[in-house]
Amino acid sequence: MAYPTTEQMRVAVREFVEKVLMGQVITLDSKGRPSVRTLGIRLNDDFSVDIATNKAFKRLDQVRNNPNMMIIWVGEPPEGDARYPKTIAAKGTARVIEGEELRAWYVEREAQGKGIPGRTPDSVVENLGVIHFTPAEFRAEGFSAPGTPVERAELTSGFRFKL
Repeated sequence: MAYPTTEQMRVAVREFVEKVLMGQVITLDSKGRPSVRTLGIRLNDDFSVDIATNKAFKRLDQVRNNPNMMIIWVGEPPEGDARYPKTIAAKGTARVIEGEELRAWYVEREAQGKGIPGRTPDSVVENLGVIHFTPAEFRAEGFSAPGTPVERAELTSGFRFKL
């Protein structure tokens, strides 16, 4: 087996997520059951994720009630074995950013050119909340060390690294 080093995997995770763009966000409902939805997700520089969402959606309450969360990105299979897609899963905890903290978050994003078209800081605070996800561990399946073929073990057992 030719697993990548943790540093190689950090680079692979970033490249993979930037290419896939959409991820499955899994929160827990009030009864502890998983609730899944697909959202556009980008990694921050520190591998955390900020997800802006409408205040009307239950996912904000779900995070407030149980901060445990997971995000899964699924992409094209590695060359040579179309049965197993490349997959990255991140598990960690989340918190909701709202109110004046959300205003400051949004003003900073606007200054970076990452604002939401048609939104102002006031409209963001009034209508949105942000889920800030901090991963504790990543699991990658279908990845091997650079320059080596992906073998069955890398496809099925995966590779883990902690932040």
